Amino acid sequence: MPKNVKAASACVLFIIIVSSFFYLLTAGTMPKYVDVMTSDEIAAVDLSKECACIGISSGEYYPGRLYTPADFAKGDISQGSADDKYATFRIVLPLEKDITYGLSGETATYAQQIYINGKLLNEVGTVSDNADAFIPVTDRYTLYFTPQTDTTEILIRHAWFNHKSGTIQKLSLAEAPIIAANDRAQIICDGLITGTLLAMAIFFFGMFMLGNRRYSMLWFSLSCFSAALHYLIYESKQIRVLLPYLDWYIGHKLENITNISYFVFILLFAFSVLGFRPHRWFVTVSACTVGSVALFYIIAPSYVYSYFTIPVGAVFMAYFIFAAVYTCVMTVKQKLIRYADSVIVCVTVAATAAVNIVESLTYFTRVLYLRSYATILFVFCNAVMLTINFSRTERSLDESLRRELEAARVNEALEKLDRLKTDFMHNIAHEMKTPLTVMSGYAQLTEKQIEKNVVNDETLSNLETISSEAQRLSDMVTKLLSVSHNEVTAMELGRFKAEDILADAAAVCRPILAKRGNRLITEVYDCPDIIANHETLLQVLINLAVNSGRHTENGTVTFSVKGGENVDGFAVFTVSDTGTGISDEALSHLFDKGYSTDGGNGLGLYICRDIIESMGGTISAENKEDGAVFRFTVPCGKEEEK
Repeated sequence: MPKNVKAASACVLFIIIVSSFFYLLTAGTMPKYVDVMTSDEIAAVDLSKECACIGISSGEYYPGRLYTPADFAKGDISQGSADDKYATFRIVLPLEKDITYGLSGETATYAQQIYINGKLLNEVGTVSDNADAFIPVTDRYTLYFTPQTDTTEILIRHAWFNHKSGTIQKLSLAEAPIIAANDRAQIICDGLITGTLLAMAIFFFGMFMLGNRRYSMLWFSLSCFSAALHYLIYESKQIRVLLPYLDWYIGHKLENITNISYFVFILLFAFSVLGFRPHRWFVTVSACTVGSVALFYIIAPSYVYSYFTIPVGAVFMAYFIFAAVYTCVMTVKQKLIRYADSVIVCVTVAATAAVNIVESLTYFTRVLYLRSYATILFVFCNAVMLTINFSRTERSLDESLRRELEAARVNEALEKLDRLKTDFMHNIAHEMKTPLTVMSGYAQLTEKQIEKNVVNDETLSNLETISSEAQRLSDMVTKLLSVSHNEVTAMELGRFKAEDILADAAAVCRPILAKRGNRLITEVYDCPDIIANHETLLQVLINLAVNSGRHTENGTVTFSVKGGENVDGFAVFTVSDTGTGISDEALSHLFDKGYSTDGGNGLGLYICRDIIESMGGTISAENKEDGAVFRFTVPCGKEEEK
């Protein structure tokens, strides 16, 4: 793997680990929150160490009225209509004088004004009793104030013409150092979560674009980006820092769309890693459900879909739970659970579904805030898994490149050898003419002498010459045979399907095996295209089949091929039989040149080994319960980009 890729991967893992550590550390240092049901209960809260959570039930609530502190001072107060889209909240708290307090909260779906002791300290959006003048804004805020009396009046005016309801989010009240520390911790958590998600999105998208076209990286990158954007809009409310003039209505639609896309990209990522295509009916259900929900959020005005937030959200969440269960079931059904990456994907998807169920059930109480932890778990585990797989792939590519370079050097040597052999053949052919000419001449002379019944020393000399030249010719033939048996000529490699070579070999071998009552079967498992020489590979399969047939009678010879589980980049061929097997002594010498157990020349298996090794593979033999099995590997071609 290139050094820059190693460094980038290490940086990603370091960022994830450090970010997760500091997030958990920071979250653990946040103060204890205590719900205050009445204004008198605040006296029991130690605001120097704890945060008091103030809700509507803690004070006075006036629907259909926009009162000011002056109105309460005059005492001209009455209840309005609950159907109106504006209201006033007021609470009087017994706080100590001359101590600086902090008050933090957020606006969810509306505009808001906050008065403390008669002073307007914060305004978010534009509060009005008129829908035309109303401007909604979503934001977080923190206010600091120092009471000068024993009681403190907090008055909030808010309006929500854009939404079904406008319930005031809980306020956090504590002494200033506690609120300030809590704000800093919240900012750190938000920054770590958002920064980590964006870093993951950029890194894996870059890996995808730079040539590693694995769609799992693309889907993971998009899921991280969707989660980061959703967190900026919904959780941290920091989208206004980046886009201060973002329209509330557009932001609210983005909040829902990014939430949907996050779950969709998680499912696409899971399917891509697991490597199976979902059933057509599942794709149809997914397209209809996701498309309908997304279209509803995009087209419908916020005031409309706010009435259907719970049922629409329940429909989508039910779909995601169903999809998560479907993913886990398919993983187990297809026996993918034995792989570590499949387990990680299933566990994180199931955890995401479970956490969102809990979040949905506790939405109104907000007892648990688990989604951030679930997102961190999902990103951390799967980023580590993808990085490890990517590193493994890079090492495999490096090894493949090394093998290709080695193959190139071998091919170059073979080409050189082929030229030498050609020259050698020409020289042998030329030299063979000489002894043949001599032998022919002396034979004619001897023939004439025999016809004349003259057998003398000259005749004997002629016969010796003929014998000598015949021996020289025999030596030449021996050298020629040695070259043909010892060397494999340069082969032209091609790309073809493994099942095609098995079919060709079976067509040749079936009649041969049938002579001893044997039958031949072929088994083809999931296997990519192979890179080999068709004719020489066919020769190997025939040699192995014939060898098995000699030791099997009324049995079965099996051809099989599958993608290598433990040998990346290679297809594994096997030729097995139900014969007598191989002796322990023969196993260690089976592929040696000239070794034979049945009186043969001992070249068949030796040539098979030379052919397989010349293509970069390996060959071996072993016994099984009812016979022997030969196993060899052949390089596979790289999968085409999707």
